[in-house]
Amino acid sequence: MSNDKAMFDIHMTTNLFGRVSLEPPFRTYQHVTLNNFEGGAFSYIAPGTRLPGVTLGRYCSIGDNVSILSEHPTDWLTTSPLAYKSIFPDGFNAPKLLEFDNLKTTFIGNDAWIGADVRIKTGVRIADGAVIGAGTVVTRDVEPYTICGGVPAKTIRKRFGADVIERLLALQWWKYNILRDDLPLNKIEDALVALERRAELNELAIYSPSRVRIFREDGAIKGMPDNG
Repeated sequence: MSNDKAMFDIHMTTNLFGRVSLEPPFRTYQHVTLNNFEGGAFSYIAPGTRLPGVTLGRYCSIGDNVSILSEHPTDWLTTSPLAYKSIFPDGFNAPKLLEFDNLKTTFIGNDAWIGADVRIKTGVRIADGAVIGAGTVVTRDVEPYTICGGVPAKTIRKRFGADVIERLLALQWWKYNILRDDLPLNKIEDALVALERRAELNELAIYSPSRVRIFREDGAIKGMPDNG
């Protein structure tokens, strides 16, 4: 990926379709599929995950075999996609294809952790700081800093108390490169106080890397500036 190689670690088996735009640094592991995807800095995607039509925030951890579930019409004569998509040979499709959006944009916020084998309904919004347990099926929006699990997903608990969550959302620490600072990352209160003080003193610089469009060409994964 030429000059972008140091900022990206896109595994050679990554499948890329449509427009894939990433902020550096970003990493994918084996057999990830990205289709019309936007990814934020400091995020990674584990093996076997398929993310079509997803906008992903920064500092996210996406586990193995996560996938987005497409929609089918439930109030039509048939739930089959043959009414709006050609999937069979000529003569075995609807004479007039109808309009139906079976893949909406799915939003995953910043600092989200999506466990292995999670299934997410297309169009869902998973807010900042959320944690989705392994094997969960997410059918509805998930609130900030909420831990969910089960089939379908149910709230287990909040990661922090309401006051801490309010401070985290106000600070929006993911706007910064926190790895440049010696922060006590394992102590939420101490880390918050340190970041809040630096913000008050205007000592925090917004991390604004240039987005890069990632694509495959001649068998190689390459990058070029994404100008919108």
